Amino acid sequence: MKCAIIKEKSGYSAQFLARNGVVGGAATTTTTTTTTTMYAEAVQPGKEYGRSDGIVPVIVVYRRPVEWSDRVLQLACGEFTHCELYVPNFKGTFVTTVDFGMELRFDMKDSYRLESHKYAWHLIPMTQAEYKRLCAWNMEQVKNHCKYNWPDLLWQVAPFMRSFVHDLAKQDASHPKKMFCSQAVVLALRAAFGGDGRNNTRMKACVRSMNSRITTPGLLSKQLIYFTGFDVNTSPVPVYPYEVNKCTDEVLERTAQAEHNDRRQ
Repeated sequence: MKCAIIKEKSGYSAQFLARNGVVGGAATTTTTTTTTTMYAEAVQPGKEYGRSDGIVPVIVVYRRPVEWSDRVLQLACGEFTHCELYVPNFKGTFVTTVDFGMELRFDMKDSYRLESHKYAWHLIPMTQAEYKRLCAWNMEQVKNHCKYNWPDLLWQVAPFMRSFVHDLAKQDASHPKKMFCSQAVVLALRAAFGGDGRNNTRMKACVRSMNSRITTPGLLSKQLIYFTGFDVNTSPVPVYPYEVNKCTDEVLERTAQAEHNDRRQ
């Protein structure tokens, strides 16, 4: 009965919610979770992290090949063949997959720890305004069941044709009808850092430099390395508050120094 109630209120199937840790198990045992309550939790600034600076960390997670189809993609994509956005604040991951399109999953943090050899990552500190824009954009795609972008995936295996591919128009980027994994991450970051203000100037430049329709996970990692000055981190993805806070402090310190040097030049 609980699953039926959730489907009626949220629009998600009971199977989808159960598979993603929203119904049953440790995620929800006594309450009915709806899309609205998931979103409300997502945009709150993570009390458990105890940060007084208003910064909310988001992690771009890259995955190495795990299936034969990934091996084929690797020939054109480089080391990584998939990427997604992990939000430590509510322990959820925005994932775009071939089978289900855009999803919000709550089970990925276990894989990050138990199968850490598959993953690498970049941590991106965000202001609360940037974080809310990121979550709002992602939740909109989840609610709209945004499908997988098969046509544009072909550009990843035909790199010699990429110069003929134009990025999505601004309106289409706000409401895409289909996306592949790294395209979803690029568009989400673009939504987050597209607002006014002088913060995160390097990230603003980074998201402007990428064409979402031809950005592979490997290219995304290289662009983030170039603009943030941080190499891809190959240690286990931080999922516990003390790990996340420590990594966030390190990134903030180095980013502040880099942006200070930029202004002096």
